[in-house]
Amino acid sequence: NHLYKSVKAITGKSPTRWIDETIVLEAKVLLSQTRLTISEIATEVGIDDQSYFTRLFKKYEGLTPREFRARIEKS
Repeated sequence: NHLYKSVKAITGKSPTRWIDETIVLEAKVLLSQTRLTISEIATEVGIDDQSYFTRLFKKYEGLTPREFRARIEKS
């Protein structure tokens, strides 16, 4: 309860949301700056299930990691 209140007061977000957004931010960096596979990136950010990683990424970005990378490569 204390952790929740402290993180919420500092970030304005729940600890879960803050962690999820941090994971997605790191994944975006890896997607744009490396040639690692989606599975390798999921593992790098601490998620062993690629399917879960893809769902989490899409929840926050509105795109799958593959779609995000394709969009970056077109730019």
